[in-house]
Amino acid sequence: MKTERLVKKRYICGFTFAEIFVLLESMNPRIVLDENQWLYTASTIAQVVATVMGLLLAGYQYYEAQLSRKIEHDETFKESIEETKKKFHSNLFVLTPIILSDVLLCIISIISWNMNGFIVRFISNFCFNNSILFFIFSLLLVVRFVLMATDPEIIKKISDEKRRDIEFNKKHDGIDYRMNDDKSYVNSSAKETYTDFMQQFVELEKMIIEASKKLEKEHNLHVYKQPMNLAKRIEIIGMYHGELGGILGEVDALRKYRNYLVHGTGSKDVPSEIVSSLVYICKELSNALRRCQLIEN
Repeated sequence: MKTERLVKKRYICGFTFAEIFVLLESMNPRIVLDENQWLYTASTIAQVVATVMGLLLAGYQYYEAQLSRKIEHDETFKESIEETKKKFHSNLFVLTPIILSDVLLCIISIISWNMNGFIVRFISNFCFNNSILFFIFSLLLVVRFVLMATDPEIIKKISDEKRRDIEFNKKHDGIDYRMNDDKSYVNSSAKETYTDFMQQFVELEKMIIEASKKLEKEHNLHVYKQPMNLAKRIEIIGMYHGELGGILGEVDALRKYRNYLVHGTGSKDVPSEIVSSLVYICKELSNALRRCQLIEN
């Protein structure tokens, strides 16, 4: 996340300095083009960026369809792929206005070429110079976008980012996960914490499945042709027992963490705070489901 912010700051700083140069160059041009050079350059830039944008959008639609197929084969990919799509959408959200602005600047510079007057000439120069700047800037963003799309580790990297976000929130949420006489979970071994987390999560998953199956029978929910995933089961419990919304929200957050952990780059170092919170939530969920008579005592 810090790296992403640093990259954005560098882009903004570079763009700001370039705009200052464009402003000075527009007021007192040191490079003067004749009519053919001016019009050819502006029209070429407009055609190139428009073509690149069209190809990029067409390619991304195919890429997004491929991502969606991964979810069909394995629902645990859902969160990681949704975050991946958000990342690409945010890049497109930045890139699209830049390219549209570039085309507009090219059109204005072509129209105002033969107009007289200092202000008009300044506007024409400013639009033309900016069209070149936007062209360079948009190509850099396109290259960055393509490199992201062709990175075979992109889903794993984004899974790691989201996992670190959850770990940070757990470390700073200010909640004491010690239960009565129990001591908070502490284990310095990354391998053991991973194993302990996965074993404890299996117990959590069993409780959710048992409770949701009971609700299926009680409310005749056997309309689903395909087996329900864990997220759907959590949703069903919350639908009929709204008073469990708080604890179910914690369960769903841990479900997402498990998915990010499984689909990450391979680091299995689970912080003790995460395991402690899972142990605590398992106990609280067990008590809550028993009170609702959704699992056996």
